[in-house]
Amino acid sequence: MSHAQAGPPYGRLSLSQLAARIDGGSPLLIVDLREPHEWGQGGLPLSAWSAARHLPLSELRSWWPSLDPEQDLVLVCQRGNRSRALCQALAAAGFARLWDLEGGVEGCGGG
Repeated sequence: MSHAQAGPPYGRLSLSQLAARIDGGSPLLIVDLREPHEWGQGGLPLSAWSAARHLPLSELRSWWPSLDPEQDLVLVCQRGNRSRALCQALAAAGFARLWDLEGGVEGCGGG
């Protein structure tokens, strides 16, 4: 007997899907996980990017308790690996409204 593989416990968004959600007024918290040297290289080509919170992954222990597990969180890093891993970890901790930006900042033409 085989079982279908379940998808990840979080969603994935393309840049255009993220822009549509922002334009549609979805209450999202965009968390940029990049380190300070990466943050200085620029962000995503979105009008709402200035509202993204810069919370470096290396400082996770200091800021993750401030996150609301009921809020839609979009996690972003340089290429998508760190954000995907943190989506997995936060989902395991009970966060249910998580989104990973596909390809990260680099994959979306930013940075």
